[in-house]
Amino acid sequence: MKGTCLKGRYLLGEVVGKGGMAVVYKAYDFRSGRTVAVKVLREQYNQDAEFVRRFEQEAEAASAISHENLIDIYDVGEQNGTRFIVMEYVDGMTLKSLIKEHGALDNYSAITIARQICTALQIAHDAHIIHRDIKPQNILLDRKGVAKLSDFGIAKTSDTHTITDSGDNGVLGSVHYFAPEQARGEDVNACSDLYSLGVVMYEMVTAKLPFTGDTPVAVALQHMTTAAVPPIDLNPRVTQALNEIILKAIRKNPEERYQSGRELYDDLSMALVYPEGGFIHDAVNDSLAEPEQEPEQESPNSDHGLNNQKKNRTKFVFRSPKKVSRRRILKVTLCALVLVCVLAAVCLSANIRLLDAKQEVPSVVGVKMEEAAARLDAAHLVMEVGGTRFDESVAPGIVLEQLPTSGSTAKSGDTVRVAVSAGPETARIPDLSGMQLEEAQSSLELLGLKVSTVNRVVDSDKERNSIIGQAPAAGSVLRNGDGVELTISDPPVLRTVPELGGCSLEEAQRRIEKAGLALGAVEYDYATGYELGQVYRQNPEMGAQLREGDAVNLWVVREAQMYTCKYQLTLDIRKNDSEVSIFVEDASIYKEISSFVVDRGTLDVELNLENENPGEKTLIIMVNEEEIKRESVVFTEEEK
Repeated sequence: MKGTCLKGRYLLGEVVGKGGMAVVYKAYDFRSGRTVAVKVLREQYNQDAEFVRRFEQEAEAASAISHENLIDIYDVGEQNGTRFIVMEYVDGMTLKSLIKEHGALDNYSAITIARQICTALQIAHDAHIIHRDIKPQNILLDRKGVAKLSDFGIAKTSDTHTITDSGDNGVLGSVHYFAPEQARGEDVNACSDLYSLGVVMYEMVTAKLPFTGDTPVAVALQHMTTAAVPPIDLNPRVTQALNEIILKAIRKNPEERYQSGRELYDDLSMALVYPEGGFIHDAVNDSLAEPEQEPEQESPNSDHGLNNQKKNRTKFVFRSPKKVSRRRILKVTLCALVLVCVLAAVCLSANIRLLDAKQEVPSVVGVKMEEAAARLDAAHLVMEVGGTRFDESVAPGIVLEQLPTSGSTAKSGDTVRVAVSAGPETARIPDLSGMQLEEAQSSLELLGLKVSTVNRVVDSDKERNSIIGQAPAAGSVLRNGDGVELTISDPPVLRTVPELGGCSLEEAQRRIEKAGLALGAVEYDYATGYELGQVYRQNPEMGAQLREGDAVNLWVVREAQMYTCKYQLTLDIRKNDSEVSIFVEDASIYKEISSFVVDRGTLDVELNLENENPGEKTLIIMVNEEEIKRESVVFTEEEK
């Protein structure tokens, strides 16, 4: 569509992003005179009601809120069946690209970016909008370091006037970042978005994901059941405060996480001031504090009216755990033991009754394995995967059949066997060109295929890690489990040559290395206009673009070797204050090597003349700018 003009206003230019649902173009808005980004729904989805609904909901959700840390929506439209959204163009990169190129971020950078996304989420949550797909691919960084949250394609409102839902049984979001409740297909809220932001912070400071696996199902199960390795164990440079904040943000239980973006923002701000931590609010630790009664002392001037009432009130204060007496600890421990015994007896009694009770088996056909397991677990039933089979119309990981069937009855603890789809037995490879590597991998997994090999090719015209080749070609048919070889763009990192003239060799080398380049050959020669030891020439020149690690050659001033000649000068000077100048002709170049002023009379003086080059040279004697005579002399190396 490059070159297309939408609504007679938006001229589409180069493609700057591709997704499974839409393509994003850089465009020019003739009316406002600014550069914008235009997100166009892919042609094959324009007649698909579900994709159209998601596309429209993104425009509705994103346009309902506005802030510096959110992508602005300027316009929404349709032309000849093509639906598009006009939005703010961000000249920069995604957070995912930044992490891939530079690895783990420092504490300050990670906190700065996270605080901006906290602000964006608080704006969205205050408007009752839950994003549901927080990941570094959806966080854009402009050249000023401003972070902007984008892609509200699967957002939903948290109140009754719903903007979107994903369907009856789908679990939306990116499996590496979504919260345990999303994996189980349960309702999500602000805590779910903050969990995903916690995973993003984890990746920012470690350059690794907290949970990985061979399949999306395996990753989802880890979100629900596995504790993450503390980020400080993977990167010792992570401060204790930031480590505690991230671990709180990704707790399994939503009630134990941060309850708002504002709360998380405040703790991140504290982490900048108190990196040693210890200030993270924790409901578990709060239980150690106890109210203590401290009667106020009666004032000497008090009467028995209102002052007496104040005197008898109870004042509550919180004691530090260190001040709790041993007797109180013993009382609390005994009470806790009694309570545990009572609860155990009650639970045992309830479980015995539940074992005999029969209940209706819920339906799990058509849902993902992780959600099926969660539904059956809630019904006190156990899921067992009886096998997999190919299915042309059902994506991998979706339950095809169950036994007992839904609606039948079973006892608590009974097993429900399920058959799971392995995807189509054969699949036609889509055109993956322009997609990012992760996006292409996800597209192939949905077809039951995988990436077999990744080749990297230097291509400065394409975005880093974008697909520029695939084998077999698009349209080829493969069997389930077959691999696809991908070729991705790996453009060189360009560095700008700094200005080095006038620097010492040590300073020049420091500047070169700081620019990501290397010191090349160094030559020493005589030069005028510079001090000894200074750089007087460089190659390439300042401002040139080189690949990272390329060499810069330098020329440094050294003291010139001079050759001497003893010359007897005899002249008849006719007037006072006469200027005598001596020039040497050397390779057709005339250079003044001596000059002085004398009065009238006979001048007879022996001069020690110096020249840069040895050998026979011609001297030109000038008095008051008039040539008096020429004479040949020989310059030789000075005796030491």
